[in-house]
Amino acid sequence: MDLTHWKVRIFLEKFKVLANDGRILIVKRNKDYTSLGLTYNGCILELLELSVEDYSSGPAPDRGGDGDVWIFGKVFNGKEAYIKLKISVDGEKEVAVCISFHPAEHSIYYPFKK
Repeated sequence: MDLTHWKVRIFLEKFKVLANDGRILIVKRNKDYTSLGLTYNGCILELLELSVEDYSSGPAPDRGGDGDVWIFGKVFNGKEAYIKLKISVDGEKEVAVCISFHPAEHSIYYPFKK
């Protein structure tokens, strides 16, 4: 297992701990998870189910803010979804942030997909 694989696993574990603790923010955008047939709670459940195999790229600096973003993808109801996540600091607390969760506009590459 390479270093990137371990970094992805650590990021996902931390993201899920924060989300399970209720410290999650899903950014509302024009394009979102509803076009994939998901509800808000369904979106959170799907985020908690992400695995290293769903990873596409990152970490990369967040152009719109602090920290790094991570890109994942997953297929829902026959549509591939583009998912951009980060862990941000809000005051003194860390927060799991879902920046994007919408149908992919381009094919997503999965380096760890079997």
